[in-house]
Formats: sequence, structure tokens, C-alpha cells
Amino acid sequence: MEPGESRLMLAEDCERFAEFAVPNKAEYALVGSLDGISLLRRDAQTLVSDEDRKAYQRFQPGPSTQDLSANAILDRGRLVGLWEYDTATESIAWMSFAPANKAMKNAVRRTEEYIRAQLGDARSFGLDSPKSRAPKVEALRQAAGR
Repeated sequence: MEPGESRLMLAEDCERFAEFAVPNKAEYALVGSLDGISLLRRDAQTLVSDEDRKAYQRFQPGPSTQDLSANAILDRGRLVGLWEYDTATESIAWMSFAPANKAMKNAVRRTEEYIRAQLGDARSFGLDSPKSRAPKVEALRQAAGR
């Protein structure tokens, strides 16, 4: 597709899309591994910035990087970390690929409180269980040094 073509969106939206600028302030969101930003793409590596790629690959080694190995922490469309809910401790095990700031920690805390109070668990798919995700929870805690 050539720049300026409108085959993938309405012509009247092309100009607005071209004018879009990524916000300066971080906007963290903890989403499930089946969220459309990664699932429909099926290439998780494209969501990771160049500076975060080595940390991502240390946690998710191997040839398959199509899908996420855990739930995602996103910042303005960029994959910045991974998380899983641990029912045994009623807490989120998580790691970030860059130093976690206060805003990221607050996003984790808010999501953890919501899951604990409203859901009781956060399953990624039908066969997901606290037992099946225990190795991921432990791996995330080790990677994060928590």
C-alpha cells in the first residue's frame, strides 16, 4: 500500500490518523494474553521496543515468539512487561523489561485489587488453572527478583 492510500480505512480518517502523536505520558494497562493487540498480530516481538528486546528474549527464549507466554503489560501499544495472577497469594507476579516506575506499580496494584475483589482469578483461557500457571508465576517472580 502506498502512503496516502485509503484502502484500510475510510478516506476521511486518513488525515486524522496521520496527525496522531503517541502521548508523552505513560499509560499502563494489564491485559490478557488473548487481547487483540497481540493475538490478532501473532508476532509478539513487534510489540517490544529495541531497548527492551534482550530482556523480553531472556524471559521468553526459544523459536516461538508469535504469542505471549503470559499476560501483557502494555504502555501506549508497546509491550513493557508480563504478568500472571497467583491465587495462592492473591497477588500478581510480574516483571517489566525496563525499570518499573510508580505509574506501572500503581497499574499492577489496581489490577491486582480488582482481580482479588471482583474476579477471584484471572484465567487466560478455558483450561488455564492456578496449578497450570504456577511455573509461569514462579518464572516471573524469579525474573523480577521478587
